[in-house]
Amino acid sequence: MPHSTRSLEPRRWLALLGLLGLAWLVTPHPVPLYDGIGFPDEPYRYVPARAGAAPATIAQVQLKVAAGSNVGGLIANSAEVGPQVSVYAPPHAFAAAGTAPLTLTARPVPPSPPLPSGTLDSNVYALSVISPAGPVTVVAAAQPPAITMRAATVSTAQPVFEYRPGPTAPWQELKTRQVGRDIFNANAPGAGEYVLVKSGAASTKGSSGGRGPLYAVIGATALLMILVLVGVRLLARRAAQPAPPAP
Repeated sequence: MPHSTRSLEPRRWLALLGLLGLAWLVTPHPVPLYDGIGFPDEPYRYVPARAGAAPATIAQVQLKVAAGSNVGGLIANSAEVGPQVSVYAPPHAFAAAGTAPLTLTARPVPPSPPLPSGTLDSNVYALSVISPAGPVTVVAAAQPPAITMRAATVSTAQPVFEYRPGPTAPWQELKTRQVGRDIFNANAPGAGEYVLVKSGAASTKGSSGGRGPLYAVIGATALLMILVLVGVRLLARRAAQPAPPAP
């Protein structure tokens, strides 16, 4: 192999590794399916609707009933891109009389006092499960229903779910899981109101509170570039050294 070809090959591999490392560093969060290229989120839809904006939509699904509970697992999604609220109804999660289908609905409603402590980071969604045959209850022994909501902002601190079974009941915090860049999930205790809330200490990205992670990414990128350059020079020096004479 000619000397020039041998000296260029390590440089090409190092350059490729450097580009891959840079791409990894400048992508600080996993990208949900509908946040990727070609699937951007639309602006958040508020209740009440803002001037010139589309109204927020409901999530609704019909659940078949047999032998005293719903059969099959279904997901109700609102119509936004991406959905602002989704509710998963596992099989046999809801007990009801008769065989008439249940109507599960998550409806955006105006927030009514008293509000939970902190700053609301989503609409308030009222979850209801209705049967024409009478009351519907959650089956404690079954897999619990789950609610997933999209936050209105991306913040340095994660919001948490707050829930109350009725307008006069106290709010209670639910165990919250982050499942996407701005998507959060919690088990749903039952019918009632749900909202994402963040503490006042968090600031949205792009403000001074979000500069720490940015500086860390810039510093790591600069360090990686220095290491790549040093590695290229060392390999070039080794390749330039004359080969030992053949015995």
